[in-house]
Amino acid sequence: GEPRSTTTIATDERGRVLVAVGFWEGLRSEERAKGGNVNEVEARALTKAAWIVCHEGLHLGMSHFARARAIGVGDKTIVVNGQPVSLANLAGDMEINSIIWADHGELPDWVIDPISFGFNRGLTFEEYTRLLEKEAGSGLSVPGLSPGVGAGWWGAVADGHGEPDDSTGDTP
Repeated sequence: GEPRSTTTIATDERGRVLVAVGFWEGLRSEERAKGGNVNEVEARALTKAAWIVCHEGLHLGMSHFARARAIGVGDKTIVVNGQPVSLANLAGDMEINSIIWADHGELPDWVIDPISFGFNRGLTFEEYTRLLEKEAGSGLSVPGLSPGVGAGWWGAVADGHGEPDDSTGDTP
């Protein structure tokens, strides 16, 4: 199949995880810039990495891939800040992060927060999908949204088009 890419990290329906070259080291670099001794930097980077991996796993646990197919948005993209973004991934991120917010009372400042889009927290994947589709017609502008967020591999795979590069099932 055609190689897929991401600028961050993404998962697919089979549980494969695609990580951009340098992504993990980038987490360390971001934390080094905040200062602190090496143990503090490593602890913050590890906490962030663990959060990200758990978040990606929740896409599987919450059946986002099957739900995206069921409503016909598995491979649909919308434009956010002038960049194509997977509609299903963005809606899934909003649902997941709303649940994390409800459980912990806060979200890291580097994650997708429905509030940034003018939406309430606590909605379902399907509700966020409808809101995003409605708002995307005029082009969404979201200050502070990191480039590459929601723009990766997920959408093609959610609709069943993503395939491993060879018969071993290795991640492309």
